[in-house]
Amino acid sequence: GHCCKNSVGKPSGLKHIPSSGEGMASRRKQKTKGQCLGDRRCPLLNFRPPLVACHILISLCSTFLILTKSDLASAQNVAWLPTNGPGAGAILCLAMNMQGDLFAGTASDGVFRSTDSGMTWLRASNGLPTTEFFSLTTTMSGYIFVGTWERGLYRSSNNGEQWSPVNIGLLNPTVRSLAVNPTNGAVFAGTMGDGLYRSTDNGDHWVRVLRYDPYPYTQVQSVLVTARGYVFAGTVEGGLFRSTNNGQSWTRLQQRASVCVAANQSGVVYAGGSGLYRSTNDGTSWTRIDSAFVSSAIMAVAAGPDNYIAAGCFQGGVYCSTDGGVQWSHGTNGMTNTSMLSLQLSGRTLFAGTWGGLFRASDSCLTWTQTGLPNARVYSLLADGSGSLLVGTGRYGIYRSINDSTSWAWRSLLNRDI
Repeated sequence: GHCCKNSVGKPSGLKHIPSSGEGMASRRKQKTKGQCLGDRRCPLLNFRPPLVACHILISLCSTFLILTKSDLASAQNVAWLPTNGPGAGAILCLAMNMQGDLFAGTASDGVFRSTDSGMTWLRASNGLPTTEFFSLTTTMSGYIFVGTWERGLYRSSNNGEQWSPVNIGLLNPTVRSLAVNPTNGAVFAGTMGDGLYRSTDNGDHWVRVLRYDPYPYTQVQSVLVTARGYVFAGTVEGGLFRSTNNGQSWTRLQQRASVCVAANQSGVVYAGGSGLYRSTNDGTSWTRIDSAFVSSAIMAVAAGPDNYIAAGCFQGGVYCSTDGGVQWSHGTNGMTNTSMLSLQLSGRTLFAGTWGGLFRASDSCLTWTQTGLPNARVYSLLADGSGSLLVGTGRYGIYRSINDSTSWAWRSLLNRDI
């Protein structure tokens, strides 16, 4: 990570950028799978991780920050119980539809579905290619979308029984992030190098609505749509952008790399990446709130009620605040790995997924307890609303909490680290 400047202020230079439409300008050639963005280092990081980790590290921030309805604070002396499960490798993304069915995208073995809160999983990959599956989202009308590495977007209209490619107008085949506008059903797809695309007909057609023109290679790491329908797109090259009209036009809010975007129930928006920022007016103005951090490389953000905010740093642990970032608490006692990959907030109990296991804190981030998960990378976390927490790892497959997180069930996957 990098030491941040001891300054607090509002990013300047608001600039209005019109939609770029359907036209395709020159874009950087896709790199081979043996490289991490060619000769470039992964954004914000000062090392070269494996390819899949490079792709995932800075795209999980907004996708899995889901507030559970129940409190997992009673998790003590966590145990893990082996059970049967799908034979897949790393779990890269998790999603849940309106009916509570769960979906898991893997790095090597397709997509799986569970209709019993994660107790059992069945392969749901008919029509899908063999590739990595980076992003998943479901719509209120029952569609499921999955984004892939170099194979574009696929859609299912029958709960994952069959998938079909839906790439008309999509000019970049690697889809890093997905989001749905709850006010009108529009689907947004952030690509690896060609900006942000939108579909208003459930994926039949796509139009590119955002690309930072000075940099034709625009990585959209995260997409957030608020309850009001405002769309936020976090990029490495161009910073943070906002649209108040469903993607028709955009305003550049920040110039610094922005890869994590989250909002609480009151509409306060937080953006992390190269620093951590807060906006209380739908993104019109921002205040930097990470002056106390030892690292300004923010990898994950979780926003809760009552101005509770947690931020996970690369090689810096987790910082927590109960007043929206005015004052912070920070501790690593009990945390054997401080490189963050994912965060899941449940009430005031926080789960932190790292490069070396899952940890839990319920005392303002001062003391941490390892949950009993093996020393595995935790790429994805999801609360299903029934008191269960699902954990997607990079080697040991899916873990699921049962009995209000006092014990756990393991879905065995291929023991292949990435």
